[in-house]
Amino acid sequence: DMPYTSLTVAPLKSKARCREKAENEYDGDFTRLIDIVRASIVVADEDQLLCVAKALQNEKVVRLKNRFKEPIFTGYSDALYNVEIEEII
Repeated sequence: DMPYTSLTVAPLKSKARCREKAENEYDGDFTRLIDIVRASIVVADEDQLLCVAKALQNEKVVRLKNRFKEPIFTGYSDALYNVEIEEII
């Protein structure tokens, strides 16, 4: 059994969007961009969620947004992990 329902790898964030984000959110500091390479893991239940979270404990997580703790206004919840990948650039 796979420990998740689906895995989707998104295209790289565009140069234009990286430039815009660095200028607008990080005062022009491109080194603060941490989400250029993106993927989405969808789980069906709490057991799968715990399995994926446990696997990510072995990685260098540089940021975690836990929206299970505070769901957005519609009730939607998720967890956003930013994981450092060595030597990608």
